[in-house]
Amino acid sequence: MKSICLIIPYFGEFPSYFQLFLNSCGKNQKIKWLLITDNDKPYNYPDNVSLISMSFSELKAYIQKKFEFPISLERPYKLCDYRPAYGFIFQDLVREYDYWGHCDVDVIFGDLEGVLEKRLDDYDKLFEFGHFTLYKNTDKINRQFMSLYNGECLYKKVYSVDTSCIFDELYSNSINNIFIQNGLKILKENISADIYTKSSDFLLTYYNEKNKGYRVEKCRNAVFTYEEGRIFQYKKKRKEIVKQEFAYIHLQKRKMQVKISDDNAKCFMIIPNAFEDYRYNITLENWRRIKKKNFNLHYFQIRFKNLTIKIKRCLRRD
Repeated sequence: MKSICLIIPYFGEFPSYFQLFLNSCGKNQKIKWLLITDNDKPYNYPDNVSLISMSFSELKAYIQKKFEFPISLERPYKLCDYRPAYGFIFQDLVREYDYWGHCDVDVIFGDLEGVLEKRLDDYDKLFEFGHFTLYKNTDKINRQFMSLYNGECLYKKVYSVDTSCIFDELYSNSINNIFIQNGLKILKENISADIYTKSSDFLLTYYNEKNKGYRVEKCRNAVFTYEEGRIFQYKKKRKEIVKQEFAYIHLQKRKMQVKISDDNAKCFMIIPNAFEDYRYNITLENWRRIKKKNFNLHYFQIRFKNLTIKIKRCLRRD
């Protein structure tokens, strides 16, 4: 398989299930992760995840040296806009790899290697979203973020403002628009279980490029599992259990409780909003016995947060 390096600058507290994230990385030994962070809490890091200790201010200074104009990088979340430039910014770290990329830490990986091995050779960029993207490691691709889009130098505009511009994903003056305009090949296949944020249930969301919006799966009667390095969704349809595999599950910053008895468990359940021990084989006969939900206030917290944002926007207009 082609060599891959994923870069994750992350500052502050990790999710409650960060050890499970690390374990899932460790199951994909052919892929390398570089974690740049100021978090020094002890975790069991697998040998394919390297820790680079750095403060946010130090990283900002490091990135500033790569650009000839004053950049705006006042808070860690703004780093998302810099993701398409990681191949240029961290060129010394990714030099030996065929592909570089970035991902979130609110994910649990399944069999990434198996999914990627068949898809790497034919594309300049794999996937459209910030939670997991790969780029071919060539000088041409690593500098694509600097290319003009409709005659405009987007990156200078994006890197000069403190607001989030979503430069790393979707199709609103983003890196994807630049790649398409320049005739570069993007793999748009969805390999993730991308969990909807505005429901307490684990509903899947799918991006509809034609409509420039998201479609939300209607099936609520489903559970996810981690089974020896693989991610599965099980759902009941009439008188059968339908099983589907995903390369990873993206939990979209949900606050999850870790209720499994062993962080190194080979199998566990992933339900709203907890990781639970795998107690029963998932069969039609056992379906009623399987716990499918953990009481949580996620939906109400999200609604309150969205309402607060709307009120603040209205007050600014006034």
